[in-house]
Amino acid sequence: MKNKLITLLVISCAMCFACACANAPVYPRIDAGTVAASRAATDFTLTVSSSLNDPSIDAGSANLTDGDIETLWYSQWADEKNPACNEWILLDFGSVRKVESVTLTPNEQRICFPADFNIGWGVTGDVFPAVRGFEFTDYGLSGAASETFNVNVVTRYIRIHVTKRSANGDGNYLVSLSEVSANVRNATAVEIENAEKADSEIVRRPVVDDPVIPSAASASSSLNNVEGTSGWAVKNINDGSVATQWCAEWGSNINNETCEEWIVLTFGKPQYVRGVSIRSQLAAHYGFPKAFDLQWTLDGEHFFTVSGASYTDEPIGDTLHIKVFDSPVTATAVRMDIKSSRIDSGGNYIPQLAEFQAHGREATDDEISAATRVFNDLVGSGPASVEKDGIGIGMYGVAGSLMLFFAIALFGAGVGLAIVLVWEFSKKRARRVNSAKAQCPEVLTCGQNDAVKDKEDCDEYEN
Repeated sequence: MKNKLITLLVISCAMCFACACANAPVYPRIDAGTVAASRAATDFTLTVSSSLNDPSIDAGSANLTDGDIETLWYSQWADEKNPACNEWILLDFGSVRKVESVTLTPNEQRICFPADFNIGWGVTGDVFPAVRGFEFTDYGLSGAASETFNVNVVTRYIRIHVTKRSANGDGNYLVSLSEVSANVRNATAVEIENAEKADSEIVRRPVVDDPVIPSAASASSSLNNVEGTSGWAVKNINDGSVATQWCAEWGSNINNETCEEWIVLTFGKPQYVRGVSIRSQLAAHYGFPKAFDLQWTLDGEHFFTVSGASYTDEPIGDTLHIKVFDSPVTATAVRMDIKSSRIDSGGNYIPQLAEFQAHGREATDDEISAATRVFNDLVGSGPASVEKDGIGIGMYGVAGSLMLFFAIALFGAGVGLAIVLVWEFSKKRARRVNSAKAQCPEVLTCGQNDAVKDKEDCDEYEN
């Protein structure tokens, strides 16, 4: 009996243990090798600010993650005699991860490694503040084959932002790397929550979410028009590349920051413009407009300053300037009216820009009508023609002309009718007077002549 009780007890315990195990959460088994593999993850998407465009050299961004140190990435060939730049490499891990370290491998010649740069992070991808302690000035390579930075940050994005380049043997400044990699692991729920909270507390500058509006650019002047110069044409102002720039013509006022220059972006049809984006030359800010107004028009001739869009001392802490209009405008063109500029590397004051783009969408008929009424009031000289669907409709001008025509026609008809009535009245009066004259002797008044039947006629005769 005792043995049977012991047996039953053992069986019961076993069954209880089995039930408990069946109801317990199951965790995947992770061995040391799997952990190591996840930490050496390279499953991120990599994009760069620019790549060297040379058919004879493979210098694309794909070389940064191919595992081959003999293949290289080079930034674009732009202003290569100037070390200042605005280049970046962006790693997107697809979700919020714990990024323990980032490794940058220089090329075999160990040249053109970033000089001034920072390593930034971001959860949403619209801002990339530098990880504390990872901002570098005149960085010097160590003796190691690669440079590893132990950032230990929970983020989705990592951005290496380069603002100063180092030179190659020919004295040209570029950015070049052989490989980029990162060690990551999965972040915990608490780490993700904290990262998202930290990201939400970052102060963000205004952003124009609308796409770039296609436009044709024109300017008051362009250095490209001066004999013996090239590469500064106004077409560079909205080509989407910071590698090309516009510069005003070299004039007599180069020793004074004040100027009278302008850039106009003309659209094919009326657009609802929410704001503009402006980029300076790389990181140098040479000739960047210091004081300027942003203006709008519907006829391409009369320009009016957008409400709140006058700037008297534009800062140059960043190469990208976003200007969101307090009140969006419906316009066929926008203009930057430049009143003064900052100094360039040669000590001259000549307005220069890499990019000037308008952002928005096509305007609706109601928006066009409302804007036209405002515009006509501002012009104060009559209706204006509006471009719609690329064709000059001139609907308000036509309507005004028709109204004027009908007004003149009605006035003329009224005058003509008045003349006819006066003429007929005069003829009738004459007949009545002649009749009274025949009936009334000159010696009698109208009231004493019994033969006069119509006293009114007689009175007219007498008078």
